[in-house]
Amino acid sequence: MSHPLSAPAQSSRQPAAPAKGFTLIELLVVIAIIAILAGMLLPALAKAKEKTNATKCMNNNKQLQLGWILYYDEYDGRLVSNRDNATESWVRGNLDYANGNAINTDPQTLVDPLYAGNSANAASLGRHVSMNTGVFKCPSDKSKIDLGNRVRSVAMNQTVGWNVSGGWINSGLPAGTFQTYKRINDVVSPLAERSVRVPGRASRWHQ
Repeated sequence: MSHPLSAPAQSSRQPAAPAKGFTLIELLVVIAIIAILAGMLLPALAKAKEKTNATKCMNNNKQLQLGWILYYDEYDGRLVSNRDNATESWVRGNLDYANGNAINTDPQTLVDPLYAGNSANAASLGRHVSMNTGVFKCPSDKSKIDLGNRVRSVAMNQTVGWNVSGGWINSGLPAGTFQTYKRINDVVSPLAERSVRVPGRASRWHQ
């Protein structure tokens, strides 16, 4: 006796539904939220970085002051030289904005007295700041010249220290017009009257 062929059993498994992705609107919303959060966070990070730089700058000044103290302790109260030549000075040479002046961009000139054939008495503050070139520049100082980044943010007041002429350096004033502070004991108290000169970009002011 023949039996009719039975139909194959139907599978009860349903095909998997395709995974639902982000719609364009949802994606734009996520991007907008990220942009808002970044806009809130980045200024805070910038302020934190600037605060860190300010702290480093203050510490650099502290190290320079300590170098001054160590210098005049070693040299019987004499303040570090601020001469307007390359034979004896707290750092070598003068900062300016001239192209080709390696003193603008070469940090070695700040601390090494014998660098590039210089006098043994130049860059005389270097060993008193442990030959650390970084203390001469504030991290927030982004000033540049055509050759690259400046290496120094600080300068000595022209009334302080020894110099060649005996008077103020490059001031246009004759020697003896105003006092030059050569030893730490010369600095007794701030003067009641002060002469303030605001330099432009003139060469050799940035001693």
